Amino acid sequence: MSHLKTLGLKISAIAAAALLASCAEKAIKDLEKAPKEGREFAIALAKEYLNLAKKESRIYNDMIDARHFAMKGMEANTGREVLPEDLKDWDIAANDRPMIEDGRSRLMFALDMGGRMVEPELGAKTQVFFDCMVEEYEEGMNLH
Repeated sequence: MSHLKTLGLKISAIAAAALLASCAEKAIKDLEKAPKEGREFAIALAKEYLNLAKKESRIYNDMIDARHFAMKGMEANTGREVLPEDLKDWDIAANDRPMIEDGRSRLMFALDMGGRMVEPELGAKTQVFFDCMVEEYEEGMNLH
């Protein structure tokens, strides 16, 4: 490969990374500035997703997941129902799926049986922890 072609690929990669970082940080800043409205659960959920997005962006340099979680926070902040991650959207090893699916079922049961109203902050923390766990399993973390 020629030196110019290699240089061009490196410049393209750097530009793409900068664009992705800028998109993630914009989503985080938008969520930080958004007025907090709605039910306690939605407000707590938006706050927890903001914290996760900041961690993914600023600590782990994972701009794709940072933007994803910031956007989930924006959805929660606008009053839309935001559910825990759907495993079909994530590339998780087959041997880990049953345990995680069981955890999601239990979480959904707790939330649907009043967890959003009775303990909104705990429900929000638990949902975001679940989403974080799903993201970590996709990245190959063995959390057993």
